[in-house]
Amino acid sequence: MSSSLNNKRLRINLLILLLIRGALLFLNKVFSLYVLIFSINQNPINLILNALIIISILRLINPRLNRTLKSLVNFIASTFITMSLLFSLIFNTQPSYFYFPSPNSSKTLVVKEGAFFKGGIIRFYERKGLILVKDLKVVESTDDNYRPFSSNSYGLTWISNDSVEVTYGYGEGVYKNVSIELD
Repeated sequence: MSSSLNNKRLRINLLILLLIRGALLFLNKVFSLYVLIFSINQNPINLILNALIIISILRLINPRLNRTLKSLVNFIASTFITMSLLFSLIFNTQPSYFYFPSPNSSKTLVVKEGAFFKGGIIRFYERKGLILVKDLKVVESTDDNYRPFSSNSYGLTWISNDSVEVTYGYGEGVYKNVSIELD
């Protein structure tokens, strides 16, 4: 009886995890909304959810497998989870977030600054509620992993509460401008 009860709880937990992961994917794809809690972005949240989903599925199917197949499935799942963590460490290199409220504080521009191989990447978002940000689909680059916002090498001018002009250091004394429209 307890095995049946545990199996039912496991299925419910798996369903809840799948619903959360599906809701996040829906928000990402349909509304360009992403989770951002302080400096924790959605990438580690996705990794944790994916790992928990895989572990839940394994716990559901493992009792039905023979010893050899169980070992093979566990090895493949462990390898997948480990590779996901390694890729995350490589491609999500310590992003920094900067928050800039509009003149009347009705909107907030969020700047994500990170690095990818030999280049820097800057993405712009708008805060939408307590834990969500909307991707404004503006991506800029810098030279040689340069981080202008961390280096205080930028200028920001609000044109209106919905528009901002950003000047940022590209690297080696070069500056670039970008205009950003908020929703």
